[in-house]
Amino acid sequence: MTPQRIAFFAEGIPKGQPRPRAYFNPRTHRAGVYTDRSAEVWKGVVAASSLLHRPLSPLEGPIGVMLTFRLPRPKSLCRKKDPVGPIYCGSKPDVDNLAKAVLDVLTQLGFWRDDSQVASCAIYKFYVAKPELKNPKITLPGVSVSIRQLGETTEATPCP
Repeated sequence: MTPQRIAFFAEGIPKGQPRPRAYFNPRTHRAGVYTDRSAEVWKGVVAASSLLHRPLSPLEGPIGVMLTFRLPRPKSLCRKKDPVGPIYCGSKPDVDNLAKAVLDVLTQLGFWRDDSQVASCAIYKFYVAKPELKNPKITLPGVSVSIRQLGETTEATPCP
């Protein structure tokens, strides 16, 4: 069986998976936990973009995922002296929260049985290129997703 590879792009403004929040109401003496739904629209965009690429049956074995997030470039980085191409984003949202939102969607849609199968995950976070480049591959915000089945062994030597 040849390892399967899947790649797609979801256009939109990436949002990180929010953390569950706890609350306490002093009047009723009740406590609870809720999850903010601010990322639901983004997760819907990822789901819609990925449906055509969903495998017929969930991928088996270890899986490698590469996520390249492209965030809107802030106005402060659009000056003449700033680089024209994509530049690394060193601010919020956190890469782990961005990845969690995408991986949760792909798990729910049945790309694999459980997200514990993801044995390798590379995550990149950039600001898009300046609009004058007119190249949709690097000027549109969103996420590029690349998924591949890994072999059962690795050629890499583990760290001591």
